[in-house]
Amino acid sequence: MRGKSQPAAPRSDGPAAPSSITGATASISGVTTGFLLNQVYRYFVTTGNEKGESPKSNTVAVTIDVAGKAVNITINHPSSGVARFFNVYRTAAGGAESTAKFIGRVVLNAGSSSTLFTDLGNKQPGFVTGFLLQSDTMEMKELSPYSRLKLAVTELSQPEAHFRFTTLCVHQPRKNVLLDNLR
Repeated sequence: MRGKSQPAAPRSDGPAAPSSITGATASISGVTTGFLLNQVYRYFVTTGNEKGESPKSNTVAVTIDVAGKAVNITINHPSSGVARFFNVYRTAAGGAESTAKFIGRVVLNAGSSSTLFTDLGNKQPGFVTGFLLQSDTMEMKELSPYSRLKLAVTELSQPEAHFRFTTLCVHQPRKNVLLDNLR
């Protein structure tokens, strides 16, 4: 299994990169993270929209000053182009910039010049989401039987549309599991 590792290749008509990012540790009341004292993490961000992913932003290194603190990444929006979301990449503790992998996506904070991403350290860089499904817990049900519809005759052809309507019926949803943060 492999998760998203590096950003997609930028396209000429794709979004612009974030103008800059900054990183700092932060205490969140009632939340303890897996970050340990003096660990160094490197982050970079890309902008994304319907056309693809931008080149990466500058890279910031954040040193954990108190064990259990979170990391806040402030993303300054690109000055031009359409941005819908930001992909955030992080290294493992002490890793080189080239080893940074995807850890999360944050939606653009509309009406502001920046967006905040809070890393709680609960995602492994390059993680995979898995599904555990049991075939006896669901089935396909037919809403409408197979149908055939003759369409308009064009250029000596007689086109037809063939269709049927079905739905997925889940009988025991609690027997299906979503596994996140796999490596």
